[in-house]
Amino acid sequence: DLFVKRNNVSYLILKGNEKAITNLSAGPLGKNFRGVPTTLLLDKRGQIYKRFDGSFDSEQLEESLQTLINQK
Repeated sequence: DLFVKRNNVSYLILKGNEKAITNLSAGPLGKNFRGVPTTLLLDKRGQIYKRFDGSFDSEQLEESLQTLINQK
């Protein structure tokens, strides 16, 4: 919460507990779910466009966001 407030994050942030992790493992991420943090970029249809497991650098995120934004 503090990070979101300090950095004026305007995109959706989901937080969960052990039950949420279990549900993700049984759901769309399936057995490929490696744990937290996992960052998902979703397209306009709500489909997973890009997935980052663990940490990643801002350049990777920026590149992926630009590509996603420029899709028709």
